[in-house]
Amino acid sequence: MVRALRWPDPELVDPQSKRSEQPASCANPTRSERADLFVAIGICTHLGCTPTLRLDDAALNAELHAPGGFVCPCHGSRYDLAGRVVKNVPAPTNLEIPDYAFTGASTLRIG
Repeated sequence: MVRALRWPDPELVDPQSKRSEQPASCANPTRSERADLFVAIGICTHLGCTPTLRLDDAALNAELHAPGGFVCPCHGSRYDLAGRVVKNVPAPTNLEIPDYAFTGASTLRIG
């Protein structure tokens, strides 16, 4: 999954996350401080619905060229596993990444 995020997908609105709300430490292909853990605010940037993780959606996987992503059930916005929005959906921007820090090997502080 992480490997699939390393190459920018032309189907994404902001594949390099240049216009995204995210900490500077997350300005990378996975939009995370650790590639094995993704932290985002789970609110669709369209109207504030809650996108759901979909790993079993063949159409989404084909569209994103990756194994999974997030789908907003209300209006159909779609995001890859790094929270980057797909083109031609209602959501205008990538999911927001909050400020966060690892305070230990298995402890995360958000905010």
